[in-house]
Amino acid sequence: MLAGRLGFEPRYADPESAVLPLDDLPMQLEFYHKLRQKVAGGKITQMAIVIVEEKPTKEDIVKARKEFPQYIKITADLEQEIIAIGGEYHADAEKILVEKYNSQRSNIWGGGYNITLDIFEVNAIINLHPGINDSTDILDPDIRNRFLELVKKVLGDIKSLL
Repeated sequence: MLAGRLGFEPRYADPESAVLPLDDLPMQLEFYHKLRQKVAGGKITQMAIVIVEEKPTKEDIVKARKEFPQYIKITADLEQEIIAIGGEYHADAEKILVEKYNSQRSNIWGGGYNITLDIFEVNAIINLHPGINDSTDILDPDIRNRFLELVKKVLGDIKSLL
């Protein structure tokens, strides 16, 4: 594990491991995201991230579980009510929301769905918003409730899709 001012991130264990920057803001992460692409057999593959427009399909859930079979990462823009699921890091989905949906970092929050416990969680490194939220948990009750309400509205039937 590596520690930086924004939290902890695992280190790659592949032969060409790289230390990932932990103190870059989302708009400065191009180099970071290029490092994060996985190289397997000479082919570059992207993380399995799904933008959920209305309700997820069974295929969406299968794709979102690719990185973590018992946990689905959830990244949400609370202002635009856009949800991204899956991926290895919430920062990967955050990058998509910022670049493709013009989301503002201050409106993006993360958590996940713990399949084993059948609960939605509100913990993610992207929840560190200096001066607003100084924890990986969403501490502000209003923001936490908005996140959970949006997630339950869009992903409330997730258990039936597993």
